[in-house]
Amino acid sequence: METLNFSAEQGGVLTFEATFSAKSITWEAATEGTYTAPTIKPFQFAGSSITDSEFTLTAPTSYSCNLSATLLEDDISYGNSATRVCNSKQMYSGEISYEALYLSGEELDVADMQEASTAITAKFYNGVSTTSGTKYIQITTKGKFMREAPDPDAGMFKGSLTQTLGGAEPLEIVYDEVE
Repeated sequence: METLNFSAEQGGVLTFEATFSAKSITWEAATEGTYTAPTIKPFQFAGSSITDSEFTLTAPTSYSCNLSATLLEDDISYGNSATRVCNSKQMYSGEISYEALYLSGEELDVADMQEASTAITAKFYNGVSTTSGTKYIQITTKGKFMREAPDPDAGMFKGSLTQTLGGAEPLEIVYDEVE
């Protein structure tokens, strides 16, 4: 997998997009039978929450998590061969960003980029978050982040955060059920 992106906008659903690097298909085969696509209930952005060690946001307006892998250059991966000898990934990188509404009375802690790695968790439900049996996806990212401080003179305002992923365990994705 070269890239994996999760994104959600206000009033929408959580979407996934991935790109893969693979060998091309050199033959075709006939398939028999019928295929029935599975019924999937979408994961809604409404009712989602974002938390870290300092706060919980219950009114996010957008979320995106972009992950990518850098593959070895062709001259290294082919070496002195007509076929690819090594198809390793050179580096992984990622970034999340989100926006959320704040009330002017809420205290907004502005993070320092020099701080240690911080974990941020986003939770998306495919039903009512308090209902037993509701499935959810929880994306926990670790890395250094920077919050953009909005104008506190407004009655309600939108704040944003960007987190650069890093550390030994930069990403964890959990798919589970509310009990």
